[in-house]
Amino acid sequence: MALLLIRTTRTLKTFFVGFIIGFLGDFFVQNFWQDIMVTSSMQKSTRNLTGRDSQNVINTKLNDNVPTRSDFIYEDNSLAQKLKSHVRVLIWVMTSPDNIVKLKAKAVRDTWGKRCNKLLFFSSKDDPQLPAIGLNVTESYENLTDKTRQAFHYIYRHHYNDADWFMKADDDTYVIVENLRYFLFSQNSSEPVYFGHRLNIGEFNRYGKY
Repeated sequence: MALLLIRTTRTLKTFFVGFIIGFLGDFFVQNFWQDIMVTSSMQKSTRNLTGRDSQNVINTKLNDNVPTRSDFIYEDNSLAQKLKSHVRVLIWVMTSPDNIVKLKAKAVRDTWGKRCNKLLFFSSKDDPQLPAIGLNVTESYENLTDKTRQAFHYIYRHHYNDADWFMKADDDTYVIVENLRYFLFSQNSSEPVYFGHRLNIGEFNRYGKY
């Protein structure tokens, strides 16, 4: 009886190991064969073409395998869209004329910045391409406080009625604007309030960075 049990166990193990190896082997062979067929098809399609025409055909073949927008599942964002009209958020981003820094500012503009009700960039010089509003301040770390103060004054004078809430960000900040609106929805924008976190690092160093 014990011998039969051992043999049965070994038989089951052998079966499952063989099944797994066979399944994986078939999977890799099928994918490998599919790649060969796609490559062969591309070669036949481009055999009589040269230069740009050939590259266009290759790009078309490759794009045929890219999922379209309808292949993706999107979550319901109806609540986020409703909040966008009820919780108006203006976010202003502090940046500088430095070319490398401008790349970060452009990344903000092209990503999460699109979901703001209003997005403003402030720098020490005007930049019509970004665009950035130039402030009357010399670009330096020591003048960051004055730069921030001038930016808020500008917003108060020109954009006070454009939003319910105003947020200061840097060009290396990433804001999930939808979550920000969820948080602000239960707050009263008619009352003066400041949300933030005071960074306590112990002894104050007047000449330090922080």
